[in-house]
Amino acid sequence: MPLWVDVFIVVASVAIVVQMGILLGMYLQVRTIVPLVTKTIADVTAKSDDLKAKLDPILVRSSRILENSEARINSVIEDVADMSARVRVQAVRADNLLGDVSDRLQLQVMRVDELASGVISMVEDAGARMSGPVKASVNEASAVMSGIRAGLDSLRGRRRTRGANPDEELFI
Repeated sequence: MPLWVDVFIVVASVAIVVQMGILLGMYLQVRTIVPLVTKTIADVTAKSDDLKAKLDPILVRSSRILENSEARINSVIEDVADMSARVRVQAVRADNLLGDVSDRLQLQVMRVDELASGVISMVEDAGARMSGPVKASVNEASAVMSGIRAGLDSLRGRRRTRGANPDEELFI
């Protein structure tokens, strides 16, 4: 038998022995881990059962509350939808009313402006028409008053001249 076959057999035998050692080590590790994993699974199962026992009443209550409240919640939702529709209708009405009031107010303001403009132009026309006769009357009254004043002054002046000396009468 050739040498390389002997070497191959030795190497294969050593590899098989090494593999057997590795498998034996793994087997021993698994034997020590299995009880720990079993204990951990039992603990997790017990804790999950405790948690389930605590959560079941809460879930049952929550389910009852939701079942009992479903009709109320639907009623509230319907009421809110109805109120929303009514508010929308009222908002449209208010908008229309405000628009109408605004239009009417604008029309009234225009009428008042036209009326005020008409009154002002009538007063100006009347003033222009009356200014001539009134000025003439005022001038006549002023002339009459001047005449009366002059007459009164002359009467006063004569009375003074009666008691005054003749030289004062000649003085101008």
